[in-house]
Amino acid sequence: MLETMYPAAANSRQTELAAAIDDTQTSITVLDGSVLPDAPNELVIDPANENAETILYTGKTGNTLTGVTRGFEGVAQSWVAGTKIARFFTAYDFNTFKGNIVDLDERLNNIPAPEDASLTQKGIVQLSSATESDSETESATPKAVNTVRQLAVSQIGDLTGLQTTDKDNLVDALNEVFTHVDEGKELVKTAVIVKGGTVAGTSPHSFEELADGIDTIETSTVINGQQQVARTYAETIVANDPIYTKTTYNNNVNFSTSPAVSNYLTLSSDGVYLAVSMGSSPFINIYKRSGTTYTKLPDPPVLPTGTAQALAFSPDGVYLAVPHASSPFITIYKRSGDTFTKLPNPTLLPVDFGICAAFSPDGTYLVIGNANTGPYLTIYKRSGDTFTRLAYPSIMPSSGVNGAAFSPDGIYLTVVGGGSPFITIYKRSGDTFTKINDSTVGLVSNGRAVSISPDGAYFAIAHLSAPTVTIFKQSGDTFTRLPDLGGVSLGNGVGIGFSPIDGSHLVVTHSLAPCASVFKKSGERFVQTDALDVTPAGAPSSVSFDASGSTLAIKSGLSPYALLYTTLLDRVYKSNNLMSDVIDKNSVGYALESGNSGETKEILTIWR
Repeated sequence: MLETMYPAAANSRQTELAAAIDDTQTSITVLDGSVLPDAPNELVIDPANENAETILYTGKTGNTLTGVTRGFEGVAQSWVAGTKIARFFTAYDFNTFKGNIVDLDERLNNIPAPEDASLTQKGIVQLSSATESDSETESATPKAVNTVRQLAVSQIGDLTGLQTTDKDNLVDALNEVFTHVDEGKELVKTAVIVKGGTVAGTSPHSFEELADGIDTIETSTVINGQQQVARTYAETIVANDPIYTKTTYNNNVNFSTSPAVSNYLTLSSDGVYLAVSMGSSPFINIYKRSGTTYTKLPDPPVLPTGTAQALAFSPDGVYLAVPHASSPFITIYKRSGDTFTKLPNPTLLPVDFGICAAFSPDGTYLVIGNANTGPYLTIYKRSGDTFTRLAYPSIMPSSGVNGAAFSPDGIYLTVVGGGSPFITIYKRSGDTFTKINDSTVGLVSNGRAVSISPDGAYFAIAHLSAPTVTIFKQSGDTFTRLPDLGGVSLGNGVGIGFSPIDGSHLVVTHSLAPCASVFKKSGERFVQTDALDVTPAGAPSSVSFDASGSTLAIKSGLSPYALLYTTLLDRVYKSNNLMSDVIDKNSVGYALESGNSGETKEILTIWR
């Protein structure tokens, strides 16, 4: 092993002992430690003296040397303060250099001369550019490798030209091809089944099995409108069973603390927050959802001043408007995280008890309906956190406004109330709302609530007396009333709401049991379904969906005062081939695959 060699110091700069030392001292302080090399290293004390002492040190901190070996060369002795000390070339340096050089020379002389390389040992090897040699004692040159590469390209082809995703590896590319072949076989199998044939065996099928399956097809009739889709089974179903699909609303969302007696409720667009209005202090409760549980948040520091009736979240869930019975008749909150902070009151306030509220789809406009004293309609325009009342429309509703709704494009505003003609429709241009004079639009009883379908094609009104529900179809400024819901006895209508996204379902709350009903849109008809697994215990007052339609909230007149549902879209049920399995369902057809409840399988719908 080589002996330790210590680094030299350029110019062998000198410093001095800061204090006298004796011959045993192993910690030495100098005047300027910066001129000395880092430890470990050697130093010579009094280098001009023929009796100089060489020391070895293992540590240096500032001006202090530690771990000093005294008399490393020469004799350890006492030295006075001011004695010179520096890194000079020493006998140790010379002897170590010489010894290490001799050691390396001996090692090199003992290395045997390399032998020729073989398959069993390393050694000298001859280069060769041959591409057809069988030699095991020669090594290929880059030229030979390139010649073989060019040959491979000429016979295999350029991999970048492969019609596969993977173009770098031939094996992976071929595996990809086989994968696509298997996928293609599955498509052929499905096509055979759709055409009424059967395929024997199990996947992956051979081409022979698929060919035999094609031979089993007796007819090739395809029903216009049929569609193969994947849907979730609601029960155990066997392949080729007749089936129907329907949307259901399951009451599996809970409250950590049940709401008190309430007047109205509304969900934020993302379904995270639920606001409930009440007739007594604190007048509002706000809940936050986690999983399937809504937990009450602390009350806002500033509460409404009186009975709160309606509530409305802005589409982004940032603002919450609360009309109420006492001045200032409107309280608007801004949400930051889970905190709802009251904004300053608008400069111009509603003149009376606010009974309904609605934001435009972009959150720019806020409508408040007044109950008892005109003007019955107050419209605000929002800029940041400021709500500025607009000029009243030139033609106002004739009596108290109970419900209001904007069309999805924010152009039309429909309000309903208690005085003939019970409905007023406005068309917005900029900040001006102008009443549409359409003699075909008229109601026969008090309008309590209104909802517009997400495509803007339909709007529905709930009435406080017969006919309970009125539905109009809209085309521009033309409104056509659809036939009343026949054969359905609901009593007084209270709340109403179209399902978001597709508007395929209409939820109505009413005075007669079961107090809430769901209607499935079928063409221009709305057919009652049994979509709610739990119905309210008493006459409810409001209906609210989140923007995705995945959560439905209904306010009940009796405990529990709020019911929350999870929407289960297009669940698949086994049909009994009865007319009742068709009339109120989303679609009918048959199963392409067997499956159990909760599994997603392929079905074929032939009517929807």
